[in-house]
Amino acid sequence: MSWDPFKIIEDMLRNMRKRMQETERLMDEMLQNFLGSERTYERFYEKAMETLKSGKEEPLASIYEEGEYVIIAVSVPGAKRETLDIKVFEDKVEIIASLDTRKVSRAWGYSYRHLTLREYRGLYPLPSRVDPSTARYEVKGDLVLIRAKKKY
Repeated sequence: MSWDPFKIIEDMLRNMRKRMQETERLMDEMLQNFLGSERTYERFYEKAMETLKSGKEEPLASIYEEGEYVIIAVSVPGAKRETLDIKVFEDKVEIIASLDTRKVSRAWGYSYRHLTLREYRGLYPLPSRVDPSTARYEVKGDLVLIRAKKKY
């Protein structure tokens, strides 16, 4: 058996191609698990483009049940308190708030000029029906906590 450098290089290239294909397959699988399906990715992209065009961002929210209450915690960094508009319905909560552009531009710096976000706007379905007349909210820094009694 003779030593053939071309055969060694050919084997190395074949091995590298095989590993690259395996890496691509794993990346596709991870992306599929992360984004769901191709349609999910398209919806994510469409939502991001709509945010940039409209200047309206949906704030992050955490909704959970605690005993006889439904609690909604919404993060609205840079929002003006006096513009906070919270509407509680039996099956959903709507939050609208204007941004204090001075705070946002300081926080985002140069990239703010390209984003031009002007307000938060979010509509969140609730896990249980609530009585809107029992809804109370408090603002703690950049966090809005809404508490409403479940409707039985």
